[in-house]
Amino acid sequence: MYTVLANLVYAVIFADAGACVMLLYIVKRDARDIAVNTRNLRKRLTSLDQRYTVFVTLISIFPLLGMLGTVLSLLGMDLTGDLEQVKSRFFTALGTTAVGIVCAVVFKVVNSFNQSYIEGQIEKGQRILRESKNA
Repeated sequence: MYTVLANLVYAVIFADAGACVMLLYIVKRDARDIAVNTRNLRKRLTSLDQRYTVFVTLISIFPLLGMLGTVLSLLGMDLTGDLEQVKSRFFTALGTTAVGIVCAVVFKVVNSFNQSYIEGQIEKGQRILRESKNA
């Protein structure tokens, strides 16, 4: 049972990666739209900020999912049993951790290229709101 759960962690990690890609696309689209269209700006800024926060949070979840896969794989290990089964479980344990770390690193790098642009657009939208409020 633990092996099945540990292997399921792979699927969750890749689903998390898919969600990150989709969210990044949406966040960048919304950030580009801030300067072009100022209608409902407050609502759109709140939505952009929330989506970007979820994106950054999903990045931090990758290593945790990898460690969860490791723990689940090692919990079900019977060290008195077949050596091939022990090797297989150990490989799954290390594999989930490695995949989680690699995904975290990749998306951290992707975020580093986009972070200043997205945060700049949020600040620009907030400045527009302040100026329109003062005018």
